[in-house]
Amino acid sequence: MRRVLCILLPVAAAALAQLTPIAAVVEDLNNDGKPDRRGQNVTITGVVTAPDSIFDTRYTDIYVQDATGGVNVFSFNFQNADLGDSVTVAGKVDWYKGKTEVSGATVTLIAKNRPLPEPRVISCAQADSEAHEGELVKVVGVTTSALVLSGDVNYDITDTAGSSAQMRIDAQTGIAGFVCIPDTFSLVAIKGQYASDTTQPHAGYQLLPRFRTDFSRGASDLPLRTVRQVQQPSADGVTPQLLGSVVRIRARITGPSWVFTSGTSKNVYVQDSSQGIDVYGCDYPSGEVALLDSIGVEWELVGQVTEYNGLTELANGAMWVSDTNRVDVVPALLPFNTSLNENMESDLITVVGDIIQAPYHSGPGYNMTLKNGNAALALRLNDAAGISTRSLTEGRRIRVTGIVGQYDNTAPYNSGYQLMPRFQSDIFDTSSAFSPAPRLVLDTVAPNPFCRALGQVASIQLNAPTTGYRLTVTVFDLEGREVKELLRDAPGGYYDLKWDGTDNLARPKPAGIYLVNVKASRNDGKTETISRPVTLAAKLN
Repeated sequence: MRRVLCILLPVAAAALAQLTPIAAVVEDLNNDGKPDRRGQNVTITGVVTAPDSIFDTRYTDIYVQDATGGVNVFSFNFQNADLGDSVTVAGKVDWYKGKTEVSGATVTLIAKNRPLPEPRVISCAQADSEAHEGELVKVVGVTTSALVLSGDVNYDITDTAGSSAQMRIDAQTGIAGFVCIPDTFSLVAIKGQYASDTTQPHAGYQLLPRFRTDFSRGASDLPLRTVRQVQQPSADGVTPQLLGSVVRIRARITGPSWVFTSGTSKNVYVQDSSQGIDVYGCDYPSGEVALLDSIGVEWELVGQVTEYNGLTELANGAMWVSDTNRVDVVPALLPFNTSLNENMESDLITVVGDIIQAPYHSGPGYNMTLKNGNAALALRLNDAAGISTRSLTEGRRIRVTGIVGQYDNTAPYNSGYQLMPRFQSDIFDTSSAFSPAPRLVLDTVAPNPFCRALGQVASIQLNAPTTGYRLTVTVFDLEGREVKELLRDAPGGYYDLKWDGTDNLARPKPAGIYLVNVKASRNDGKTETISRPVTLAAKLN
């Protein structure tokens, strides 16, 4: 054994003598921004911290690090090197746009899946200097004004000391489209350099993240809020409490982009189980643009809470499809004698009323007025919706489904609410299709049973004389407790009401048998009632 050791030690020492520590390769003692060994052939060994195809898919463009430092390795010949590979590299010390590199390199694999070096923690001020170029580094407690990152773009990041550094997002890293957290985060990156003006070798320092996991947090770490929480007004009753905040929601399309977009930035309406909201100018995957017109498709959205002419919007963010299954949002029935208000903003609702002002042209659309009992409702028909106004004459009774919008450019922004139908099918002439019945009838409750979990709702169709009748429709449980009021003290006529299996507070009710009760109060003081059972079914697994 001693003889063997005596023979091997000189060989091992000779092999080590041929290796150059990476710190010596990048050394710049004269501080001219260029490596002192420029032009010399060297052999180094280390672990791959940025693998092939991260920064360039055509050539070998990797970063290797040993215990003394890190350096870029470049070759026009593509040589596969994976993250964590232990390699030796033979090549020439070179300098490109301020960056030290070992060029014309030949990469030889020693071992795979070696531990990566721990990132060196530096400040943004240190990132903007020559020190530690080529190393795996980490900056903590940084922020950026960017929300959605794009490829081949430089972004400024700032740390708690107020110093800034440049973060470069390479289009080939797969980071493009990542939604940043609007709060402080930590970033792991390669410390690189690209001095476009080679007469200034101490410029162009960059932090080069490699993967989305190099960010300690992203927007997906934001708490998922309900739209009602985002819409919640402050003490003035109209301004959202979260105005200016960046939030994350998940909701389904109710107002498609082709109806509500008037410029280059897409505009859609979405709604979850709590409320609706307008979405404006958010980025989206190009392959999902068609789904902005698909009613019922669910999107996840991150954006800033803003206001435009009184309308609360989620703007300047990002959105992506979270469920391609189309589940239509069931419109709420606007109670009789009720006006549109702030609490309904961007909700999908249905109302039955009488036209008291026929449509008149105003800008890119038509305005008209509908009477809901004693309440007058403004309707806005956008030209893009393609709704015919020919039959919308005064005195006609119509059922309208639409989104509650707002256009009020004067403080305190508590008026200008309007109902915006989306399609021709959103307006149904009840006066012509269903004349008043000579007596109170409850025509249909269907489907019965119905399953809320499958997106079904019960349609309740009733009719009564218009003269001397006031109608109230209520859902009760079998113990006689009120569950949901669908109509209150409304005039006689035809109604197509919907029950979605929730109570008056929009809470889902358990499966079971319920009673639909129709009460007609007559002018002669008598009361007529009709009850019909409806079964709310559970979904079987």
